[in-house]
Amino acid sequence: MDEIKILTFPYDAPARKHGADKFAALQALMKPKVETFRSEKQNDYIFWTEHVYWDVRHADESVRNANLLQLGRTLSAKGQNLAPDQIIEVYTKILAWSAEFVGKFLGLGEPS
Repeated sequence: MDEIKILTFPYDAPARKHGADKFAALQALMKPKVETFRSEKQNDYIFWTEHVYWDVRHADESVRNANLLQLGRTLSAKGQNLAPDQIIEVYTKILAWSAEFVGKFLGLGEPS
């Protein structure tokens, strides 16, 4: 869907400004499907299209590598300087905890 490609543009790109043609077209496309939906803070689809950034990665390995790099930076900023294998272990545990939480939240039972 070419309409959502605009969400890959930087936030300050002219095409992402409120009222820009492509941005307005995306919001018009979304309106009939999610018009009544509101988040817990009462934000609607207009808010979310203006605040979302679609980070496109073409391989799972790219996502994993970016996540590991960011996790390492975050841990280091908190004074936790871990070796690469330790960062991978922390990352693996975070993924397992996330899968468990989502499974319980959705009522799917134990993750496989």
